[in-house]
Amino acid sequence: MSFGRPYILKIDGCIHDGWLVIHDNNNVFIKIYLYYLLASSIMYAKFSKLAVGGVVNNLNSSLVRKVDVSIPPLPLQHLFAQRIEQIEHQKSEVTKAITDLETLLASRMQHWFE
Repeated sequence: MSFGRPYILKIDGCIHDGWLVIHDNNNVFIKIYLYYLLASSIMYAKFSKLAVGGVVNNLNSSLVRKVDVSIPPLPLQHLFAQRIEQIEHQKSEVTKAITDLETLLASRMQHWFE
């Protein structure tokens, strides 16, 4: 696969032949931790070193298996997941506040200049 963004799919099904599926058969990862680990610049750099190809660098399952991955204890992964959820919630609130302020500004501008 040409590597890019990881996705967490909550369905069973078929995937494109250029994708990889990672199964946590031993239950050592919390999904959100694994997602952010795979999306990190450190992992991207590791995958970049292993990727092969001419125009498009590709990975395959045998190359991905060669990457060493840090596996913190599950309680630490849970803490990480909680913090990420808090940050995402705060980010959502800030985004909504910005949207509300932009709407208010547009309303005021229309009022002042009409």
